Amino acid sequence: MSVVRSVRVFVEHKDPLLAAGVEATLFRATDGFEVLRHDRESQLPHWIRVSYPTAVLVADYETGVRHANDASLCGPILIVTQFDDEARIRRAVQHGIRGYLLQGCSTEDLIQAVRAVHRGATAFAPIVAAKLAESLTHQSLSDRELTVLRYVMLGLSNKGISRRMTITDGTVKTHIKAIFGKLDARNRTEAVAIARRRGLLLENDMPDLNREWSHDGVPHSATRMTGTGY
Repeated sequence: MSVVRSVRVFVEHKDPLLAAGVEATLFRATDGFEVLRHDRESQLPHWIRVSYPTAVLVADYETGVRHANDASLCGPILIVTQFDDEARIRRAVQHGIRGYLLQGCSTEDLIQAVRAVHRGATAFAPIVAAKLAESLTHQSLSDRELTVLRYVMLGLSNKGISRRMTITDGTVKTHIKAIFGKLDARNRTEAVAIARRRGLLLENDMPDLNREWSHDGVPHSATRMTGTGY
């Protein structure tokens, strides 16, 4: 089999067993893959990615997005992850990632996905493709609106949100009104429930109120929301 025709692949995944499984699967495949090895205890060196610009990177979610954000790298990326929420899927696609599989996929799905992204096509797990298609029917929340919604989820009042975001109460109300419209929600509780169901509110993205301090060194107290209005 000609090495020239083979598909070069890097594997950088935080799950060592999954990484080993991906490498073993591609080594055994008869389609012609060249797995470029590196020290799995460290991140894939930048110069290696630059040296092989067409090589496919198979990675976990965070690693894949990190590489996608590097303007000096242009190689195709295939994410293999356990995350199937709308927010992460949309973020990956918006960063130019063309392959997104879920852990537990078949070896054939993996092989076909690597082939697809290498030739410039897309490769999404069925549930990922379905969620992506559904998400395109919704208006996306801006980064500022997501921040406001995270504070709403934590129970802060408009005044509490404005203090932490250093914006006016009126601006907070404008953001909340926009959030209601985009989520088709009637009140704060419903907006949070819809956002959680769609995976827009992730635990590791939540602000840490215990680390927010006032100028006099006293922690801010979170005023809990009451009522269902803006």
